[in-house]
Amino acid sequence: MPILNSNLIPDLRTAVALEAALRVILHDEMSLRTTGAVDYLGSINGTLSDTSQVRLAGLDGFDPMQVILPAEDTPIVETALTDAAVPISVARAGIRRDISDLAVLTGVPGSQLDPMRLAYSMVGAYEQFFNVTSAAAIAGLAGVPTGAPMIVTDFYTAIFALEVASVPRDRGYYALLAPQQLADFQSSLRTEGGAVGFQYYETVEQLKIKGQGFVGEFLGVDIYKSDKITGPAFAGGMWGGGCLGYKNGIPAAPLGGVVISPGGEIMVEFSRNAAASTTEVIGTCYLGLSVIEAARGAGIQTS
Repeated sequence: MPILNSNLIPDLRTAVALEAALRVILHDEMSLRTTGAVDYLGSINGTLSDTSQVRLAGLDGFDPMQVILPAEDTPIVETALTDAAVPISVARAGIRRDISDLAVLTGVPGSQLDPMRLAYSMVGAYEQFFNVTSAAAIAGLAGVPTGAPMIVTDFYTAIFALEVASVPRDRGYYALLAPQQLADFQSSLRTEGGAVGFQYYETVEQLKIKGQGFVGEFLGVDIYKSDKITGPAFAGGMWGGGCLGYKNGIPAAPLGGVVISPGGEIMVEFSRNAAASTTEVIGTCYLGLSVIEAARGAGIQTS
């Protein structure tokens, strides 16, 4: 009788072999934090509070000079200073993974789940939490829900709103759209005439500069997509520099197995549960993000 593979199962062969390489399941890996679209306003460390007030003042031409009448010696009336303050509250967020000793011991060296691989994945978890927080803030920007799929007109409407509000372009215009909004926008763009077109960024070098999630530029607006803008009523938005801002807390490294990210924004700790023979991998961050000046942004709310 010949030796067949089917005869060697289950003693000498396995019915299904696992690939050595560990592949990551498809998901949105974009990082809005690293684009410069959201202002970093510093840390709350040493401020005696988890909440900071961002101060706004009407200076540098907010109020223009006026002709003084009726005579040359008419006293100048005081112009009241316009001011405002916006709170940013920093809160704790985290994620935890537990892995057993046996799960580590039976893995393939170099391509397995182990505590260090789980610790590395905390970086992506933090970036996606930042995106979730940003999407929630953008959803609050003023806009009129259309109740219809996004079209080019919606994009123009948002640009017009920023330009009417005198939002300067020197710090850039940014748009964050749901993937469905982007698809609808591009479909609508195909029917538009004229010389203005969507400028795609598809080369590796361009994506390295702008980062994953950047899809292109239209009318001078950098467009990003994120699945953290969820439907069925999508609340994307467009804004200029200074519209959004965030603060963080940078934890001090305690004794024990701890890894702090280079920017100090993520702390990953390893905790040993000897009774269960497991290792707990815990990632923690302290983040607060707010709309600093709503007039610098416009909602793009479509179905």
